[in-house]
Amino acid sequence: GSNYFEVGLIYRNLGDYEHAWDSFIKSSRLSEEIGNLKTLIYSQGQLANILAVQGNFEGAINILKGSIKIWGQFSDPAEHNMRHTTLHTLGQTYIRNGQFDKAIDVLSESLQLKRIVKERFDATLRTRALLAEAYINLGRFDEAQENIIEADVESCVKMGSYLYAASAFKTLSQMHFIQ
Repeated sequence: GSNYFEVGLIYRNLGDYEHAWDSFIKSSRLSEEIGNLKTLIYSQGQLANILAVQGNFEGAINILKGSIKIWGQFSDPAEHNMRHTTLHTLGQTYIRNGQFDKAIDVLSESLQLKRIVKERFDATLRTRALLAEAYINLGRFDEAQENIIEADVESCVKMGSYLYAASAFKTLSQMHFIQ
């Protein structure tokens, strides 16, 4: 299952979503058979990402909701709290589907869990930027500004996390433009 997952990532990065889909399906099936829940969850997350890229947000949301239930099977709190990854992806999908209130709920939960597990600053900023984007789309600029400030984005640049910084700068510019 893990090998098919890695192959799926390669196909996804090449833009070959058909082969990526097949690899993630195989990974999911094999991972479920042997009880490798993390690989199962991450494979499902990639399947959801492919559906979202194709505009099938409801399908992606359904897969991610199922993955959150699987996270509940972990008895170790440290592993159970890693569901922040799936919550982040679900929040992002809700935003892309225009469901901003739902995005706020799951992204807020993701951030709470990221604090508990002491997630990296740049990965946390990425979720905060999404949360700010959801607030912006609802016209709640004060709450958006509580989640993203320019100094944090500049810190992200200094640590070399350019992709996450670019995403956060996009959200900041969107907020300033709308205001």
